[in-house]
Amino acid sequence: MCRVFFHVGLVCVLFGLAVAELFSINPRATYLRTNQDTAYNTVPFALADLSLFPGDFIRLQQYGDYKPGTAGSHHDTSTNMIAVFSGSNILLSSDQLNRVQDANDAGIDYTTGVTYRGSLTTDIPEDFFVSDVYVQIPEGAAYLFIAAADSLYYDNSDPDGDYAVDITLCTCPIVDLNSDCLVNLSDFCILASQWQDIPADISADIYPQPEGDGFVDILDLAVLAENWIAAPSCE
Repeated sequence: MCRVFFHVGLVCVLFGLAVAELFSINPRATYLRTNQDTAYNTVPFALADLSLFPGDFIRLQQYGDYKPGTAGSHHDTSTNMIAVFSGSNILLSSDQLNRVQDANDAGIDYTTGVTYRGSLTTDIPEDFFVSDVYVQIPEGAAYLFIAAADSLYYDNSDPDGDYAVDITLCTCPIVDLNSDCLVNLSDFCILASQWQDIPADISADIYPQPEGDGFVDILDLAVLAENWIAAPSCE
């Protein structure tokens, strides 16, 4: 069964027994600054409507493609997508650089280019690139703006209607020690720094679950090894 959330459009696609919830993204809409460009305003996702809240980890997957421009040389093959969290759904006028008034920093920063006309700066420090990424919803965030990463929007189109994003809630591995929702060398370094110690905050005391035994030793290392390179479980 597909849970129904409405935002522009929704497509439910079966992959074996799994159901992916794909939200359509309009490639003519943006939250970036524009110039001499009749772009639409991005309509944000209300996180609470998706049962998502600050502190949650989500997986964002970009699907499909769009056609940039109307010239014959342009094809329906562009896939670039960006996103930014915000504390409100307010989007200022298109001539403003910081249009997302209450933007919250998250993910790995992505640098957008200048406008096609006038070469005006569009880059803001809070947004990030969307391909297949895990990101934690920052404190204060209540909305998520998603758009195509482009420099001119008025002539963008999506002929086959497949440009979309999948937004999935994730459960982090229980031995994720640095809260990045992955188990890797960073977590091992944390465990090593607490080896055979009883620090005030024993974050690497992961055996036995859920309380630990008050000591970081080979038993905790074994649990980390069993979950090495574990990724989030996303629904």
